[in-house]
Amino acid sequence: MTLVSGMITGMRPYPRADHLVAGTAATVLLLTVFTVPDVPCTADRCDPEPVMSIAVGVLAATAVMSYLHRWAAVGAAVVCAVLWPIADRVDDSQLGWRALLPLALVVAAVGVARLRWQEPLASAVRRQPPAPHRLPAVGTLSGIAGALLVAAGLAAMGLTLWRQNQVDAQQAAADRLTAEVLEHVDDADAVRLRLADGTEFVAEVLSASDYPVGLRVEVLMDDAGLRQLSTEPYDITVLFLPLVPVVGGGVGLLAQAYGRRRMLRRLFAEPQAVHAVRVLDHGDEIAVLLPGPPGSARQFNVVVVHERPPHGLDDEDSDVRARVHTVPATLFGDPHAGRWCAVEVDGRVRVPTRPVAEVETVPYDSGRGLPAGIEDDGEPAVDPADLLPDDQDPSTVREHRAASLRSWAGTAVQAAAIVTVTMAAAAGTAPAMALAVLGVVSAGVACELAWRYYLRPRACWSVGGVSVLTPWGCRRMAWTPGTAIEITEDGEVLLTDGEITFAVPAAGGRPAAGVARSPRQLAAALRHARRVALDTGRVGPPPGLPAPRRPWPLYLIWVAVSATAVAFTWLA
Repeated sequence: MTLVSGMITGMRPYPRADHLVAGTAATVLLLTVFTVPDVPCTADRCDPEPVMSIAVGVLAATAVMSYLHRWAAVGAAVVCAVLWPIADRVDDSQLGWRALLPLALVVAAVGVARLRWQEPLASAVRRQPPAPHRLPAVGTLSGIAGALLVAAGLAAMGLTLWRQNQVDAQQAAADRLTAEVLEHVDDADAVRLRLADGTEFVAEVLSASDYPVGLRVEVLMDDAGLRQLSTEPYDITVLFLPLVPVVGGGVGLLAQAYGRRRMLRRLFAEPQAVHAVRVLDHGDEIAVLLPGPPGSARQFNVVVVHERPPHGLDDEDSDVRARVHTVPATLFGDPHAGRWCAVEVDGRVRVPTRPVAEVETVPYDSGRGLPAGIEDDGEPAVDPADLLPDDQDPSTVREHRAASLRSWAGTAVQAAAIVTVTMAAAAGTAPAMALAVLGVVSAGVACELAWRYYLRPRACWSVGGVSVLTPWGCRRMAWTPGTAIEITEDGEVLLTDGEITFAVPAAGGRPAAGVARSPRQLAAALRHARRVALDTGRVGPPPGLPAPRRPWPLYLIWVAVSATAVAFTWLA
């Protein structure tokens, strides 16, 4: 376990800066789309524009690649800036001054790629880390995925180009006949044409408004079924628009894999900043504390080649968890997100397998070598401000209910939404009676699901343990030294003990006093009960938790939604 859970700050400096590249690409595209003159195909043939499709695809690929490898995105931006003027000349895309817009993308991509951390860490010593016997093959999955994407994208582009050339040859050999526009069909996306011999057929067009009724047009026809207006030749090269970003994503993954391998080699080939740290070795991950100014420390994890952990936890089969005890170690490298760091523990150099992904400044207790607010077993200490007065004595059974006013409102909205979607899907295929029955049944199912997932879940606990009523039954857990209590990003309190894991939903909205608690209040109450049980040795069986009956407001919601569904069925 990590000493303190924190939010991942990203793998590179200022990860949100990548949004600037994506936003610039989107701005260039929107400016081009909305400012390029719209010339009807009847005035100027709408020929295929393969080079322009590739150029626009490279624009999108640059945005994708910036999230994978910033300098690879710079290369794509340069290619884009070169391709746009070429495409304007080759395909006659009428870009004009807009052909220079990708230069702004180059500036944005270079600026983001050159970002560096502004806060250097002071280190009076620099030396080269001891070289390991061999380095791990980092970035293998990224390299394989990138190669597959590049191969698939290029193959699809080649197939697209082959098909376009095949159809171009077919159109060149086709007969050219004159036809008259009879009407617009399919919401102005097609026109009905009539040949001189009276044959009528429908042809798809970009915009039917370009072909007024009565207009005579030239049609390409052959015995193989070709029916194409000569002003709008067949164009499949638009598939380059999504395929080029696929190739760009693959190139970004390949560059990412190569970059990680190069940075790992440089870590052991060049002198690095040396820092004295405290660590907790978990075998395949090392929790590191780098003391900083008095009372604070940088906390992060270094994922390393797996070895049996010599410190921190007893054997996994043991029922007793050892007290967390950090040991002194040496850190090579500066701990910033995206940087590579190696750790030397007890004379052994632990080789990283990925860059640092999480860096957080935490309060630090230098006497214990642990973050302040962390118990000796690694669990967060109970904040008195989060502990309700009624929860201070866990010798009595306490209860928590997840239901709140928001839960009841959500139940009514969910039931109405499920009934509406279900009946709309069956409308026109079932008689009125069947629709009414379907509405009643779907309302009942929606209310039952809401009851099990939002309204019924609750928990009871004491010094003996905790009992949780989940959507599908009751789970019980006695307090042990291995019980972990954590708050998830979804606002649930996660209980873990060995292979047993289940979640306790906290109250949504404003908790009701006495029966509902916020995530922090619920976690504090459970941690306090666990701490008292372990400190006093009063660990016993978890309290019982009988399943409650469905309350009458739930039936009222079911009746109201069902009645509304039946009424709409008969009125329709």
